[in-house]
Amino acid sequence: MDWFSRSDAENFALNVAFLKQYVKPLGSDHSLPLVFSHVPKTAGTSFESYLASQYKMSESLHINAPDLNRLPEIINIKKNCPRLICGHHPMHGMLYQLIPAEPLYHITLLRDPIDRVLSYYNYVCGKTDHPMHTSAMSLGFEDFLSQAPSPELHNGQTRRFAGQLHHTDNNQIDLLETATNVLNDCFSAVFTTGALNAAITTLHNDLGFENKPLPKANQSLKRIQRSDLSTNQIASITEHNQADIALFKRFS
Repeated sequence: MDWFSRSDAENFALNVAFLKQYVKPLGSDHSLPLVFSHVPKTAGTSFESYLASQYKMSESLHINAPDLNRLPEIINIKKNCPRLICGHHPMHGMLYQLIPAEPLYHITLLRDPIDRVLSYYNYVCGKTDHPMHTSAMSLGFEDFLSQAPSPELHNGQTRRFAGQLHHTDNNQIDLLETATNVLNDCFSAVFTTGALNAAITTLHNDLGFENKPLPKANQSLKRIQRSDLSTNQIASITEHNQADIALFKRFS
C-alpha cells in the first residue's frame, strides 16, 4: 500500500510518526539535512533564498507537493539525497515518505493570519495567470474571502499542520490542538514572519549559518494594505481564521 492508495488521514498519521522519531532540535550537528515546510504567503520565498545561500546548489532541492506527486523519483535525481529541501508540503504529503529514515531538521514559518490572507488576495489579484485571478478581481475582497475558493483563506495554516488542508472533519478547537501538537512534536523550530531576523540569528547560533540580511523575493503588489481594511473586513478575516489566530499567538 503506497501514498496514493492511502487516505489523507492515514498518510498524516504515518508522517507524524516518522517525524516524531527522526526530527531533532536545532543543534551543533551541521551534517543533518534540513527540510523547510513553506506555508504560502509567509515570506517563505525570501526565507528559502536565504536558506539556499547556505548550501551548494547541488545540495539543494526546491519542489512543491503537486510536482513531487507527479515525479516522486526527483527526490533521488542528485547523486546524494539533498541536504536542503524546500517547498509547499502539507503534513499528509508524499515528501515525508520519500526522504531517508534518518535524523533531520524540520522548520517552518507562521504569519499573522490577517496579513497572510491579505497577502494571498493581493498575490492572486496581481498574478493574471493564477486560476483564481478572475474571481478575485470580479468578486472583490470580502466576497472572495467569504466564498473561499482556496483553503488557504480559512484557517489555512492550522488546517495544513493538522493534515486537513483540503477538507476538515474537525471543529476549530480540535484542529488547533492537532496543529499545535504537530508543530511541537514534529518540528525543530517554528519561526514567524514578523521575527525573521531572530530566525536568522537562531540558525546562525545553532547551525552556523551566515548572519546576513534576508533577500526580498516574490513580494505581492499591495493592491490593498492592512491600513485600508475596514472594521468589517478585519472582522470577516478574524471570523474565518479563529484557529489560525490562536495558533499564531501560541508560537509568537
